[in-house]
Amino acid sequence: MTVFEELVTEAQAGRVMLVVAVGAPLIGTVVGVVMRGRRGAVRGALVGLLGPLLWVLWHAHRWLVDHLGVDRVVTVVAVFVLFALVGVGVGLLWRRGMRT
Repeated sequence: MTVFEELVTEAQAGRVMLVVAVGAPLIGTVVGVVMRGRRGAVRGALVGLLGPLLWVLWHAHRWLVDHLGVDRVVTVVAVFVLFALVGVGVGLLWRRGMRT
C-alpha cells in the first residue's frame, strides 16, 4: 500500500499567502511609480492591496472548510458566493475609481 503525501502543506501555502499579502502593496507601488509616476503609485498601491485581500480570503476559506467540512456542497456554495461577492465588489470599486 502506498501512502500519499501532500505536495504543498497548509503551512507552506500560508507562508506564501503571507509573503504575497506583505509584498504585493510594495511591489504594486514601485511598479506604479516606474510606469506612471505619482498617479501610477496610487493605482499600483491599490492593485497591491489585492494581496492582503487574498490573504483574508484565504483565511475565510480555511475557516469555512474547517467549520463546514471540505466534502459538503454547502461549503462549495459558501466559498463560491464569498469569492463572487468580493470579486464583484472589487470590480465595481475599480470601475468607479477609473472614472475619477
